[in-house]
Amino acid sequence: MALTLSVIEVQAGGNQISAWVSVTPSGTYVAGGDSLDFTKINNPGFLPHPFPSRQFTVPPGIYLEEMNGPYTGIIDGTALSTYKMKFYTGGGTEFTGGVAYGTGANTITLTNFNVAGTGGAKLIIQLVWRTGT
Repeated sequence: MALTLSVIEVQAGGNQISAWVSVTPSGTYVAGGDSLDFTKINNPGFLPHPFPSRQFTVPPGIYLEEMNGPYTGIIDGTALSTYKMKFYTGGGTEFTGGVAYGTGANTITLTNFNVAGTGGAKLIIQLVWRTGT
């Protein structure tokens, strides 16, 4: 399975940068969480400062997700490339490995958001990190 990350907004102020990143899953879910590699963030709009260069100041958080489930959780990594994202049913049980992302019965179905500036993203996370030394 793959989680594709794409920057949709970046704000820099003082000594920190905040970025909002859409997450697009494909393939099938891996039990225990799919890899969430923050070293591979796409920047289709060529926004400034899109890539974290060090561990985050604040743990990555879910900024926008569907309120009717499925729900997500981010498991901290020891490096920017070793985070994981878990998906849970509306009842709070983790999906089993091999469940497909998509639409229809027996899939993990994420809903498009009709929120300005999100580009129809289904899941958005917020990242915050310090600049400089």
